Amino acid sequence: MDLLCGYVPWNFHEPQPGQYRFSEDHDVEYFIRLAHELGLLVILRPGPYICAEWDMGGLPAWLLEKESIVLRSSDPDYLAAVDKWLGVLLPKMRPLLYQNGGPIITVQVENEYGSYFACDFNYMRFLQKRFRHHLGDNVFLFTTDGAQKSFLKCGTLQGLYATVDFGTGSNVTADFQTQRKVEPNGPLVNSEFYTGWLDHWGQPHSTVKTEVLASSLYEILARGASVNLYMFIGGTNFAYWNGANTPYAPQPTSYDYDAPLSEAGDLTEKYFVLRKVIQMVSAPLGALGHDCIAI
Repeated sequence: MDLLCGYVPWNFHEPQPGQYRFSEDHDVEYFIRLAHELGLLVILRPGPYICAEWDMGGLPAWLLEKESIVLRSSDPDYLAAVDKWLGVLLPKMRPLLYQNGGPIITVQVENEYGSYFACDFNYMRFLQKRFRHHLGDNVFLFTTDGAQKSFLKCGTLQGLYATVDFGTGSNVTADFQTQRKVEPNGPLVNSEFYTGWLDHWGQPHSTVKTEVLASSLYEILARGASVNLYMFIGGTNFAYWNGANTPYAPQPTSYDYDAPLSEAGDLTEKYFVLRKVIQMVSAPLGALGHDCIAI
């Protein structure tokens, strides 16, 4: 593994309109530079919506002060706020792009937008233009959606490379065939391969059987596909940044996720089994011939 994938939660960096935090625990530039120093490449996932079981999917709550606002759409009030935010964040990321000597090799636009009701292509076009404006024409932009035709219909856009995400309960062949219908050329990519699952208050800790996970990962890698292990290491959402699903089902502070590395950073049986699987399969050479980790 030589690559990590990371989200940038908008509300973490702009808690109030125009008040930006990029120091200490909020220093995303330092985090990316540190990854570079450690020999890791980076896939940046700046949203503006990120999901990630994070409060409001990273969108600031102050957006809701405008009662009529339609989030994740071409609503003028929403686009104005997004435009200001991207105008602050993305110029900080541009020097860290691979072509500028940094570790960021690709950038994701939005997150699983095909699962959202709006299906607003004007919104996606707006994001594409702003990403290009701030990052340049040479940056590789992509989208992530569930491996269903309906999700890819609304979540993809010409000029953005379409990837899919799925876990152990999916049919690897069928899901990559779904991606191929949208992207007949280029790499097969599972941009979120779920090593475990999230927890909810009042429910038992979610787990995924190690042997099932190992079998699915081998099938993905044997096809020469690129894969993001989501999550590779469990985490903790401090300060009530944990989110919730609908109907209302909050996540706890812990984001252990039954990941190969636990929330405490301990090596698990799953870690050693997956390491053996990766060692069994020779990774293809190429721009996206990587296994990446989500942290």
